[in-house]
Amino acid sequence: MPSKVYTVEVVVDPNDPNELVLPIPSELMQTMGWQVDDTLEWVDNMDGTFSLTKVDDPILGDVVYGEGC
Repeated sequence: MPSKVYTVEVVVDPNDPNELVLPIPSELMQTMGWQVDDTLEWVDNMDGTFSLTKVDDPILGDVVYGEGC
């Protein structure tokens, strides 16, 4: 599968100005099979890039919220 690069800006959570949100495009969520409330692991690739992968153990990652949350 060819890879596609997505670039998004971290934004301030409108419900909590002390929290930041990384909005994940709907197209990417659909392509990856991710759903709202899935848990993702954030991995630093040590080359200036990061990877997100779905995990089954919610203790290991962060919850995915829908676009615009």
